[in-house]
Amino acid sequence: MNKRGHRNGGTALLALSLAVAQPDIKTGAIMVTGIYFGSFLPDLDADYSYFRKVFKPVAAVYDLLPKNELFKHRGLFLHSVMTLIWLGGLYCYFKLEWILWVILGVIGHHFLDSLTPMG
Repeated sequence: MNKRGHRNGGTALLALSLAVAQPDIKTGAIMVTGIYFGSFLPDLDADYSYFRKVFKPVAAVYDLLPKNELFKHRGLFLHSVMTLIWLGGLYCYFKLEWILWVILGVIGHHFLDSLTPMG
C-alpha cells in the first residue's frame, strides 16, 4: 500500500477512535500523533518510505542494522506480530499512553497491507 492509502487509513482509524473515545484535547493530541506515527512506522524499512523522509535520524539508525530476515523490508521486526510484542514491551516499561496509540496505528497499517495483492 502507498503513502496515501496508509494516510487515509490512519485518518479513518483516528476518526473512529476519536468518535468512540471522545477524549479531552490533551488525550486527543496524543491519539493523533500516536496513530499517525504508527500508521507509517512499519514502512521505515522501505527505501521509498514517507516515514524515512520525515524521520531521517530514525532511518539512519535503522540503516545500521543488518538487512536479514529480521530487518529487511517487510521483515519480522516491523511487519509481524513481533512489532506488536516489542511495542507492547516498550509500553510496559515506559507506561506511555502514546505507545498504545502507536500500536493501534501499526495494527491499522498491517490490516491495510493485508488488503493488497503484495501483502
